[in-house]
Amino acid sequence: MSEQGTRQELVRRAIEFDHPWRMPTCSSPMGTSYTDDVVYVFPEFQGNKWWLNQGGADEWGCEWKLSETTTDMGQVVGHPLQNLRDISRLPRPNGNDPIRYRHLNDQITQADDRYVVFCNGTCLFERAHMLRGFEQFLTDLYEDPDGVDALLDCVIQYQIESVAHLATHFAGRIHAYRVTDDWGTQDASIISPALFRRHFFPRYKALFDHVHEAGMHVWFHSCGRHEDILEQLIEAGVDVANLCQPRVFDIPEFGRRFAGRVAFEGTCDMQTTLVSNDPALIRREANDLLTHWTTESGGWLLARDFPLEPSGIKPEALTTMVQAFLEGDPWGRG
Repeated sequence: MSEQGTRQELVRRAIEFDHPWRMPTCSSPMGTSYTDDVVYVFPEFQGNKWWLNQGGADEWGCEWKLSETTTDMGQVVGHPLQNLRDISRLPRPNGNDPIRYRHLNDQITQADDRYVVFCNGTCLFERAHMLRGFEQFLTDLYEDPDGVDALLDCVIQYQIESVAHLATHFAGRIHAYRVTDDWGTQDASIISPALFRRHFFPRYKALFDHVHEAGMHVWFHSCGRHEDILEQLIEAGVDVANLCQPRVFDIPEFGRRFAGRVAFEGTCDMQTTLVSNDPALIRREANDLLTHWTTESGGWLLARDFPLEPSGIKPEALTTMVQAFLEGDPWGRG
């Protein structure tokens, strides 16, 4: 613990725009590490994990196939829900199962005064299209909206159960609840804001309300360009947005729209800037992000570590990025 306070308090201040005394750092969300201010923990998956594993079926019955580079997440190639009328037959995991959480006490103890984030994987949209198939699920939104609602209710119930268990058994010891749904392509949101409002907003809002009632922040990862969806996610209650592709946005305009309204767990663009391995470009983008996406009272957490392969990002590029952000730290100067 520093003279100013715990690392948990540091991260809280950054998220809530309450004047952190320096920039918090986060390690890779692909595993549990105790090297930074933020520690990610995970449920004990029953069956194969949904990422970075050997392939096969996950807890929901979705079949994964890894790419030739086994550090990649791979793709879902088998979709178990062939008919929306068969939702009751899905092998949905039980968010109340204590076995899923039996390892957390030791991890929380080891985290010491760090800020602990519980990562519960794909949230709503991604799990639904993994179950149905991407194109089929988009078709369902138009051809069977009632069936879509039934599927989304089934999926979100698992998340709500998980939050309830954490609230009962780990109150005050887990500080954020992290989920992921990729909502954008390189150019635009995958669905219209109207469709999002109809099917997804109410369910996100219900989940995020439960998270906040449990005393946790909502931490949300989403790739792609999705400003109109992010607008609604913030309205629903997202506190921290993890964005790995800032260059799909107009960085100054995006900052004018969102800086101060949501905190960012961020990095230089993984698809373009970092993979260029160009130190000057990396430093320039880090400066742009700190200039446009932060405020004098907070709003930025540095995602400083993630799997480098098969991305083509060299370790030196990551080192340059971390140095650039920490040297430009708006809250730790002087």
